[in-house]
Amino acid sequence: MKKDATRTVQRGAEHRKSVARTELGHWDAAQRTADPRKLLAKAMRGRIAALLPLKNERMAASAFAFFRGAAPIMAF
Repeated sequence: MKKDATRTVQRGAEHRKSVARTELGHWDAAQRTADPRKLLAKAMRGRIAALLPLKNERMAASAFAFFRGAAPIMAF
């Protein structure tokens, strides 16, 4: 194994000591308080205004296109 990969594995083992794997599986939707529409609006600030309708149109074409254009929502 390369040195970088070995170090990555070691760091993972160290982190597992501080956080149990079972804790990583817990998710509480109530903790996600951001409004997806506000996240998208914030991401669109500074964009070329004339192209925003085109982006919205393309995002509306399919679920795949929506999520591809809505990276801020997925990142949150």
